[in-house]
Amino acid sequence: MTTGAGLALTLDGGQLVGIILGGLALMIPIVAMFMNHQRKMAESFQKQAGQAQLPDIVAEIQQLRQEVQAMRSELNANTIAIDDAKLRPLSPPPTPTAIEQRITEEQ
Repeated sequence: MTTGAGLALTLDGGQLVGIILGGLALMIPIVAMFMNHQRKMAESFQKQAGQAQLPDIVAEIQQLRQEVQAMRSELNANTIAIDDAKLRPLSPPPTPTAIEQRITEEQ
């Protein structure tokens, strides 16, 4: 290998391995710092996204609670109406002549 000044550098296998291992040894802390930074940034973004959605989630839960309460009230009212209907005596069905009178009156 030659340098720009014309000096010739020769590396044997042991020297080349030493340079590669030295370069890797220097790369490990750099990669570790980069990964630590990436992890912190991801946590920060997740935290911000979670806090931004929190009011929406709370509002949706409140709406669902109101809907469930309305459905319970309606169910209770229907149950009471059914129970009341069971307690009332049934009226007899209309006679055929009453039906014929209604039909002729409407025409």
